[in-house]
Amino acid sequence: MDPNQNEIDTYLNQAQVLYDQAQYERAIEAYDRAIFFNSRCTTAYYGRGLSYLKLRKYTLAIENFSLAVDLNPEDSKAYWRRGQAYVSLNEHKAALKDLDKAIGLDPKCIRAYFERGYAHASLGQQKKAIDDYSMAIRLDPQDPLAYYNRGLSYKKLNQVSEAIVDFTEAIRLNSHDPAFHLSRGLAYRKSKQYEKAIADFDQALRSDPQSINAYLARGNTHQDLEQYDQAVKDYDEVIRLNPGNTAAYTARAKIVSKLKS
Repeated sequence: MDPNQNEIDTYLNQAQVLYDQAQYERAIEAYDRAIFFNSRCTTAYYGRGLSYLKLRKYTLAIENFSLAVDLNPEDSKAYWRRGQAYVSLNEHKAALKDLDKAIGLDPKCIRAYFERGYAHASLGQQKKAIDDYSMAIRLDPQDPLAYYNRGLSYKKLNQVSEAIVDFTEAIRLNSHDPAFHLSRGLAYRKSKQYEKAIADFDQALRSDPQSINAYLARGNTHQDLEQYDQAVKDYDEVIRLNPGNTAAYTARAKIVSKLKS
């Protein structure tokens, strides 16, 4: 037994408590002390990596997860978390290597499938993304984000009906996320279900009254329905919130020109 094990355990416990309290910088200090007593403490490198991940210091997180992997090449969580950090840096090809390894070590690692799906989608590999999100859903049918992200991939493949089904399930599981309603509204608009689209944009704006994208989308849909007064009001609100939004100025100008003619 390591003669310093008591000190190491004390610092690891302190670090975990601090991490749970979202005191990530102090948690890192405690992990530093544990590593001082044992430079091969995998738990400390992994925990320090998680803390850096929370602080969005992704390069430092990758360095620590790499140290954890070097000490324990069978640690699926360290590969998953390093893959997550690579995703956050938009290094999707590097992320895929780690996430493949994580899933190979632990075929039931739900979050690795989710992150790999996101990496595939970011690389334009929507069918592979759908396969990964589907596996994540199979392992956890109650995760609204997996349905939502799969819906986004379906939408990019122009499979709008499938996208609407997934967005609807995401909303059933979490009705308060404005992004879910906004995305389903856009899918409804694409399928020319304009009234349903407006209802979703209304709900998105109830959840987030500052959503420029929801006002713009609702304005465009009102314009589809030739409801020009309502469309102009929405474009006006976009411009109030973001005076540099050229899309709103252009759309509003088109309506004014159309009404004059």
